[in-house]
Amino acid sequence: MTLWLALLGWGTMEVVVSAVSAVGKIWAAAF
Repeated sequence: MTLWLALLGWGTMEVVVSAVSAVGKIWAAAF
């Protein structure tokens, strides 16, 4: 169960990081 939580947390972090990166690129391109 702990392994599942670790994987879920890691996956969530990866998604958040990639989303922030994408927003940053769009923001940089817009201005």
